[in-house]
Amino acid sequence: MSDPTPEPTIEPTPQPENRAAEIITDEGKFTKSYIDSLPDDLGSHSIFQKYDNPVDLIKGAINAQGLAGKKAEEFWTSEDQSIVSKRKEIMGVPKDAKSYELNYGEVPEGMQIDESRIEKFKEVAFELGIPAAAAQKLIEWDAQGATEAWTAMQDRDATIKREAEEQLHKEWKGNQYQINIDRITGTLEAAGLEDWIDNPAIANNPTMLKQLLEKVVPLFDDDVIVEARMKENAATLDDSLSAVEARMNAYTGSTNDSTYRNMIKERSELLIKSTKYS
Repeated sequence: MSDPTPEPTIEPTPQPENRAAEIITDEGKFTKSYIDSLPDDLGSHSIFQKYDNPVDLIKGAINAQGLAGKKAEEFWTSEDQSIVSKRKEIMGVPKDAKSYELNYGEVPEGMQIDESRIEKFKEVAFELGIPAAAAQKLIEWDAQGATEAWTAMQDRDATIKREAEEQLHKEWKGNQYQINIDRITGTLEAAGLEDWIDNPAIANNPTMLKQLLEKVVPLFDDDVIVEARMKENAATLDDSLSAVEARMNAYTGSTNDSTYRNMIKERSELLIKSTKYS
């Protein structure tokens, strides 16, 4: 007869350690053993001297968070000049308006950049506390808009000019077109009305040009026109050359930027033209 099968031994289920009992005393304070078990930089921190129980520690954290938010708000809204200066420094705002280094970028040939407008923008940017990087982005945006507007205007003027020339070519056949245009141009120069020559409202207006040819040109002798034209051109070139050289001497920007290069090109063209009247 075989022995009866022994009953299996049932091991007791491990019970989770009472970690709270190790961390918190019966009085609800942190135990020394818990504090000693923390890394040195935490266990030795003075915060446990100020907050010796979880409740006070949580309250202290909430209070500290509120104070931090209040201090941050005071920092970003303060009118104290020392704080304002520090705030601008953090944001990347230059120390003064002149310290903005703004590059308008490449612009189409013939398009003039209003330097005084850029200087005024620097003053506004500094007054508003705009960082240098953000100010440069705004200048680039403005340059793009100005370039698009200038290009559209040039295209429109070119179209009007072409249509005016086509109309006048039909009436002034062959070489007569250029002869009449030269007579009108010479008469305006002799009369001291050089600005009219490049005024699209006049230069691109067939009716106006025909009226000038019929009513004004006959009032001036051809010799007078030629002589006045040469004198006026020479004087105008000298004035223009002096003006562009003065702008170059007064320019404080980089000699490699488009503004200065355009001035160099303008001076070279004036020098070439002036040789005709020397």
